Amino acid sequence: MNNYYARDCKSIRECFGITQTELSEQTGVSRVTLARLETNAHSPSPTSLEGIYSFAYENGMMINEDHADIMDDDKKDRVLVFHGSKNQIKGSVSLEHSKGSNDFGKGFYAGESFAQAATFISSFRSHFVYAFYLNMNGLKTYEFSADLEWMLAISFFRGRLKEYENHPIITGIINKIKGCDVIIAPIADNSMYETLNEFADKEITDEQCRHSIRANYLGKQYVFLTDKALAAIGNMNEMYLPENEKEIYKKQRIEQFEASKNKTELAKLNYRRKGKYIDEIFFK
Repeated sequence: MNNYYARDCKSIRECFGITQTELSEQTGVSRVTLARLETNAHSPSPTSLEGIYSFAYENGMMINEDHADIMDDDKKDRVLVFHGSKNQIKGSVSLEHSKGSNDFGKGFYAGESFAQAATFISSFRSHFVYAFYLNMNGLKTYEFSADLEWMLAISFFRGRLKEYENHPIITGIINKIKGCDVIIAPIADNSMYETLNEFADKEITDEQCRHSIRANYLGKQYVFLTDKALAAIGNMNEMYLPENEKEIYKKQRIEQFEASKNKTELAKLNYRRKGKYIDEIFFK
């Protein structure tokens, strides 16, 4: 596991033209701790990181966004993804900690946007986002688009379409992703789940659902399903989000949710009485 903590501490001091003693006075982190941190002789505590990074952020230094931009410029043939974690990751990534009720069941989930990962953890106690490159060579993958197939897949894996699990449409989807190492698909947030539930409950048609979801597209997610996929993860870079930075993303999350509701309602109105309801799709 890599992190930028030593380099960031030096960068903060250089940016503001202050000494370790002055940074200590501004952050409440002891000068000894800062000195050890800058030489990588110390693994900083969350309390120390909070003091350092909150000071930088409240003074206009967007360190984490800069790191994400730099990594993105250097990705070349690799895929750069971000994982917002409820807990600090220590050691190797494992599939054992994943719950089975996620979009595609148990797996390690990451997205293509740093902001989306930061927004995801903004309501949790966690302060960490992880960035890493993925080498897709030799991996079996399947990619969904924001279409009916994806809508049915998410609804099924989320437990809404169990009565259709033996239907050829569902078995066909399962067979497509069977044995895959990585699934690539649109990210589904809470507002999308509400729309998908309405679709599963026969309250809206597939056209209403599809256009609602496309209006609120959040980017792609990469779902790692096998140990082979996890082995393709490059060195993970840990980034710390202080509380004041998290508050910004929390506000964005609320605004995003409100905007999503408006777009969803408009799409439902525009495509009312167009398309098919879920039972019509399975028993056409």
